[in-house]
Amino acid sequence: MRGDLLEARISQQTQVRVDYDGSWWPAPETERQRMVVTVPIPSLGTPLLLQADVGLVDVRARLFEAQRPLILYLLLFGTILVGFGSLLIGRTVVQPIRRLMLATQEVAQGELSADVTASGLREVSDLATSFNHMTAALRESRQETAEHIAELSRTNRELSEARDELVRSEKLASVGHLAAGMAHEIGNTLGALTGYLGLLEQDVAEEERELVVRAQGEAARIDRLVRELLDYAAPAHLGSEPFDPRAALLEALQLLDQQQALEELQLDVELPEQLPEVCGRAAKLVQVVLNLLLNARDASSAGGTLRLTAAVQGTRLIIRVEDEGAGIPVADLSHIFDPFFTTKPQGKGRGLGLAVCHHIITEMGGRIDVVSEQERGTTFSVAIPCCGENSHE
Repeated sequence: MRGDLLEARISQQTQVRVDYDGSWWPAPETERQRMVVTVPIPSLGTPLLLQADVGLVDVRARLFEAQRPLILYLLLFGTILVGFGSLLIGRTVVQPIRRLMLATQEVAQGELSADVTASGLREVSDLATSFNHMTAALRESRQETAEHIAELSRTNRELSEARDELVRSEKLASVGHLAAGMAHEIGNTLGALTGYLGLLEQDVAEEERELVVRAQGEAARIDRLVRELLDYAAPAHLGSEPFDPRAALLEALQLLDQQQALEELQLDVELPEQLPEVCGRAAKLVQVVLNLLLNARDASSAGGTLRLTAAVQGTRLIIRVEDEGAGIPVADLSHIFDPFFTTKPQGKGRGLGLAVCHHIITEMGGRIDVVSEQERGTTFSVAIPCCGENSHE
């Protein structure tokens, strides 16, 4: 400090000396942390000097206390700013991207109906809009693909039906040629044979008459087979006219009742009081219903139930024959209407009944279908256009 006084006296200028070791916090309690100011005071006599010695520790403490509120305000403002920024970024960036990620996962699982709300930053909003356009394009593409597949399925089904119909037509032509050639010769020969058997029956002994009766039965079976062949090969649309299908159904039921053909079964019949007319020949519809009911009887066990129902659906009359029999094997369903195909034991069926039914219904402009389940039963459905709606399918 004496050096400071001497230098100020000689130079007659204010001298400032600061002793500071560079540390700020915490403020060390040391004598070196101080500031010495020496000021010369002009006078007429002996020169005067004023020296002030100030400790820096107290100055720093007061300065820090003065700045503490500012520091706290800055920290609080920074915290609020960071929180608000995080909230803003979450709402404008994080949440839209999270929604977009969830929608992307749904699309990956095949759910294309998910749309993302376009919000947030422009870039994120543009991304959501592009995503929605993509899902819309995928939905449209999937719809077009589904329609294309459905169209292909319909075309394939129509081609399959056309192929089956062509096969049946070829078989029909073959059977027609066969029936036409056989009918005349077999008919004449069979007529003569039946006549001779009738004469022989009158002259044979009682013990031999049973053999003649058996021969007459076999001749009658041959006659029925020839008639079925002729029915199957009959030309189309012979004698077509409007008729009451309800009357035809009742006639078929009356014939079965007279023959007691269903006496071991229960028959449930559901027929409306009135049905619209259909076009064709009533006798042919009677033949179809008889054939279907007799087939249902053969497939049923004693005590079983058969159902005959009729109803109008749109412009078509729907006739159903249901049984509770053993059902038809799946492998046989595609051949069930083929001529000479039968699921009955050998000797109990010739495989022409359903082929004739299919031929008759087709010529009436309708269709016949079968649904069968093993050990649950079989349902034959006949769909015939009402008069004025007749058209081949």
